Amino acid sequence: MTRNPAYYNLLFKSAHATWLNDRNAFNQLGLKWDGAFDSPDASRQSSALMPVSALAEPFTANLAFAKGSGEPAFTHLVGAAASPLSWTCNSNNTTHADYLQRGPYVSYLAPGLHAAHFEIAVNATSGSTTNLALLDVRENNGGATLASMNVPWNAFPETNRPHDFMLLFTNAVAGDPLEFRVFWNHISGAPAMTVSDVTIDGLVNWTAANLTHDIGRLDGLNAWEADPVRDFGSAYLARGPGIGEIPTGDYSVQFELKVDNFNLNNQTVATISVMDLDSATTLASQTLSRNQFSNTLYQAFALNFNAVKGHHYDFRTFWNYNAGAPRLTQRSVMLRPGPVGFFTAAQFTNGTVALNFTGVPGRTYTVQSTGDIAHPQWTNVGSVTIPTSVGSAQFTDPLSSSNRFYRLSFP
Repeated sequence: MTRNPAYYNLLFKSAHATWLNDRNAFNQLGLKWDGAFDSPDASRQSSALMPVSALAEPFTANLAFAKGSGEPAFTHLVGAAASPLSWTCNSNNTTHADYLQRGPYVSYLAPGLHAAHFEIAVNATSGSTTNLALLDVRENNGGATLASMNVPWNAFPETNRPHDFMLLFTNAVAGDPLEFRVFWNHISGAPAMTVSDVTIDGLVNWTAANLTHDIGRLDGLNAWEADPVRDFGSAYLARGPGIGEIPTGDYSVQFELKVDNFNLNNQTVATISVMDLDSATTLASQTLSRNQFSNTLYQAFALNFNAVKGHHYDFRTFWNYNAGAPRLTQRSVMLRPGPVGFFTAAQFTNGTVALNFTGVPGRTYTVQSTGDIAHPQWTNVGSVTIPTSVGSAQFTDPLSSSNRFYRLSFP
């Protein structure tokens, strides 16, 4: 696996030409990859699928899109690669403002509301409000910007830890190619800025490739793997990201894992865990055996835990070596709401209070209020349904002239 961009570009052009120029209405492929479509048969279909399948990275029902910024599917006009699949800009490798990241023209996202997550880190913090970069989601057919936001320097609470910037956008047209772009402003005195992951939907996600590893390597589809042929001891396949920005509440963290052989025996394959780094405590863990994998596709294994605001958390996958162990591959770690909904913030603007809360996607919560918490008489003031793609929502209520307390109720 050389990861030579020239090879990727050749495969991309071949796949792009085949799919757009050599395909009929029934998704049958012809003889000439650059078109036009002539006639279908088994040999034509098999041959033309080769360049297409070579670039067909997996996506799952739990996480439709997840890529490291350094993957060749993205285009970069400034900056340089950072190991293993990140991209960075700093005063040494960049001389002007331009796109740190463009692409990758995703056309399979379902119409509706989505959340684009950009994981970004800096090597120095500051109270400055200077905007280091501009993020946007752009649809390619009409060139419209669906959502955008600035990245101010003072948004980063810590150095060298990824901070999640979320852009909500509505994909109005099915099949419309989308770009997830990062424009580097090249501000004098700016810190080094590294974009690690871009993912779609959920509370926050991390690709396994851009976590920390004590064993293994990138596989051919930009996930992280270990196998008993090249790895000769048990160790952490992936650990991190040491996130310290999770609001207090109930969560489920999901590990996307797969094995290449699921029915040889019932040996232990791995142990997944949630680690509170500040208290050095393991909050949740589960040992995974081979027979818990029902096939060779990615499966999501979940751990529930309660987070405390300000604490730092690692989500870890420990690979168990033995000579007959399967190859274990991890695609991502996904943070999702737990079964209990909770408020995360309250903001006061223009005579209203905006209540942010996290809850089970698709569930409708009743918002209730009372003026006396010691002897409460709860009154329904509204309801909110959590978007299925996000896991969080906001409720707005007129600002009261007296004390008002709120709670969520379900059902």
